Amino acid sequence: MKKKLLALSVASIVAGQAAALDLTPGNPAGTVVYASETTNAGSITVADSADVTSILGFSISKNTSKYLRYDFTNMKLGAALTAGSVTSAASGTETATLSAGGAIGSDFVIFELTDTADLGNTADITLALGQVHITNTASTTATYALYETAADATNKTGALYTASGTLHSFAQALTFTRVATTPDAIDVAQDSTKFTTGVTNDMGSYTIAVDANAVGIQKVGGGAITYGDMVTKASIAIAGDYSAVQDLTSGVPDGTFTAANVVAVAGANVACGAGTAATALTASSTTLDAGAVGSFTVCQTVNGVSIIPEQTFAATYTPTAALGYTLSPQDASLSTHSKNGSSQTLNLALTPTNLAQPGVYSNYIRVTNGSGIAGDVSMVIYNDDGDSVSIDLADVAGYTSSLLSGQSSTPIISINDIYAAAQAADPTFAVTGASRKLRVIVQGEFQGIDAQNISVSTDGTTFFTF
Repeated sequence: MKKKLLALSVASIVAGQAAALDLTPGNPAGTVVYASETTNAGSITVADSADVTSILGFSISKNTSKYLRYDFTNMKLGAALTAGSVTSAASGTETATLSAGGAIGSDFVIFELTDTADLGNTADITLALGQVHITNTASTTATYALYETAADATNKTGALYTASGTLHSFAQALTFTRVATTPDAIDVAQDSTKFTTGVTNDMGSYTIAVDANAVGIQKVGGGAITYGDMVTKASIAIAGDYSAVQDLTSGVPDGTFTAANVVAVAGANVACGAGTAATALTASSTTLDAGAVGSFTVCQTVNGVSIIPEQTFAATYTPTAALGYTLSPQDASLSTHSKNGSSQTLNLALTPTNLAQPGVYSNYIRVTNGSGIAGDVSMVIYNDDGDSVSIDLADVAGYTSSLLSGQSSTPIISINDIYAAAQAADPTFAVTGASRKLRVIVQGEFQGIDAQNISVSTDGTTFFTF
């Protein structure tokens, strides 16, 4: 192997590499793959490029000559070639003459090859390239062709044999990807304040990898690229609604957040347990350190009091690039938290008519179980300020059970009774805001729930749904 050189400049990066490119039929081609994140990736100077080896492809009788032409795409010669740049180990008595090209900046070279002995069509031919300059991030190729005459070689017509292969290519080295998980469901039977297995649940898994497809990506100067070559530090921000993870004071959510309630557990799609705590946690985002490659499962622990929102977590991996690399943030959607059963949101429930400041129109709700399985019904009622309270159907006047049989429906339920049940559960809950309206999420421990919102005109002659 020739000695490799390494130099850095604003315009180019000099890299030493690599195994020979073998164009012989049946033999693997030796392509050198560089990271596409390499700064100035389209302007790399390779100080000691791969030799290009091929079979001659057509015999040359002794004391006669033929012409060898090499063409290069997406690269140019960085050092002038000479007559000694092309050889054949099968002979040892061959003589090469550089006929055209081969100068610094050229993208082709033509040699006239003669021999005092016969050269068979399978004789090996090797071109020692030396320094080359890669001109963009598309793959560079070397094409060998054998011609009978100088005119054919010059015009690239009537080739007796051709072969080509890829010398250099580029591939993304650093990747951040989602690993599918199946989090536990939000349990509507526990007022959507816990998951079916408790208060801890996974938010999804991710993998940080270098050369994930094992194509042998090389770093500048040679050798397999590593995370430390490319990244000095990194973090992962996961956007979401963390209201259910907030701290409690005397059992009441207090608007503060403890970062240790979100952890990264080593391994993909593994059970939640001990892990590395988040470095920051707010109502809308959590931040994790990402100082190493590997797979991790992110877990959160909710407070067991706040309602857990249904959502899909969105992660952004942000690396800080080491010298010689240009890196960008990468996004991935993690897992989704969903409720067991089904739910329907009624975004406009009218002001109850039995208040000191009563609503104008009577309002009723009718719930249907569209499945064939019986299940309990519950509701979450919000006021215009975003305050909420959870109730079961059995909490509403006139109901002794929350169970709703399959394919059955409730009678119409007055918003007055629903509001009274909400205030019984939390006396501080009240209609608020300029509109003094409500929002109701109707939940069923079954699939196919349907909720209709019904109002009656002030004269009692007309009802309508909305």
